[in-house]
Amino acid sequence: MSSSHTEALAELKRQLAEETVAARTLEAESEAEEGTLGTARDAVVQAYADQDTAAVKKAVRARDKAHARAAELAVKQEAARLRVRRAEQAAQAYEAENAAELIAELEPAGIEAVEALRHHATELVAADRRWHTVSTEVSRLLRHVPGATPATDARGEPKLSPIVTALRKAGDQIESPMPTWRGLRDHEQEQERRRLLRLQRSRRRIPPSTEAEAA
Repeated sequence: MSSSHTEALAELKRQLAEETVAARTLEAESEAEEGTLGTARDAVVQAYADQDTAAVKKAVRARDKAHARAAELAVKQEAARLRVRRAEQAAQAYEAENAAELIAELEPAGIEAVEALRHHATELVAADRRWHTVSTEVSRLLRHVPGATPATDARGEPKLSPIVTALRKAGDQIESPMPTWRGLRDHEQEQERRRLLRLQRSRRRIPPSTEAEAA
């Protein structure tokens, strides 16, 4: 099955990531410029305090330049945030409109996951069997070691034992992560039931109050 919907969503998310990075970069630049503007203001105050006309003019020019730059960055930052919101909305809207198709395109990955679980479950059960074989032999031999006993020196059950037990009980019955669609079918059947009821009511011209009785 084509993964065009998945690829399209991935592209939208990539664009969102790019817009987010750009917005964060502008935010950092804006914060830095605010610091520059603060320094420029302090320089103006210092120049006025020193009653240095030339220094005042120079400091004012620098402050005005920093102020203009900070204002420009603030506008750009607001625009960048708007682009991020638009990108988020586009990705969310596409996901909502194509949810069923996106789920269908996940089926190969779901099958692969189930097969991997079955494979590793079989390996784990087999490894647990080997572990217990070794453990049994160790316990038998411990009886011949002076001062040692299986009760005090043998290992207990491994912590994975409950998992292995559950895997043995499950066998190959590892469920797919794909949906059952039971709720969707129930919903569709209910919608169809209501449609037929409306149709019958229209044909027989029965009053709306009888809908509950017909149900």
